[in-house]
Amino acid sequence: MKFPKSHNQKTTPKRHKNRLSEDQLRLLEASFTHEKKLEPERKFQLAYELGLPPKQVAIWYQNKRARWKTQNIELDYRSIQLRLDSVLADRGRLQKEVMRLRMELQRSQEVLYALNLNQPPVPSLNTSCEEDGSSSLPSDANCRLGKY
Repeated sequence: MKFPKSHNQKTTPKRHKNRLSEDQLRLLEASFTHEKKLEPERKFQLAYELGLPPKQVAIWYQNKRARWKTQNIELDYRSIQLRLDSVLADRGRLQKEVMRLRMELQRSQEVLYALNLNQPPVPSLNTSCEEDGSSSLPSDANCRLGKY
C-alpha cells in the first residue's frame, strides 16, 4: 500500500554503493591487521592511496572493528564453554570418587565395629584422680596419697 507523499518530504536520490576493489580491500585489511584503531593521519593517507573519501575509509574501519569484536567474543565464548565442559566433567568424576570413598569408609567402619564386638573391651587409661581414685599410670600412688 502506497501512501501519498506530503509536500514537506524531500525526495533524495538513492546513492549507488561503490564496492571496493580487491586491491582496495587487501590494503584496508592489511592496514587493519597492523592497527585496529584508525588515526586521522592514517585515514587521510589510506584515503589518498585508495582514491576514496576519508569518510568511507573511516566507516569501513568502524564496520570492520565491530565485526572483529563480534568474532572475538564468539571465540572467547567457545573457549569458556570448552573450559566449563571440562570443569563439569571433572566435578562429576570427583563426585563419583567421593561417593566411592564414603562407601569404602562406611564398609571399613562396619568391619571395625564388627571386630570390636568380638574382642574383649580394651581397658581405658584413666589419668584423672577424681573418678574412682585409681589409675593405671605409675603416678597412681600419688593420687592415693593425695599429692594431686
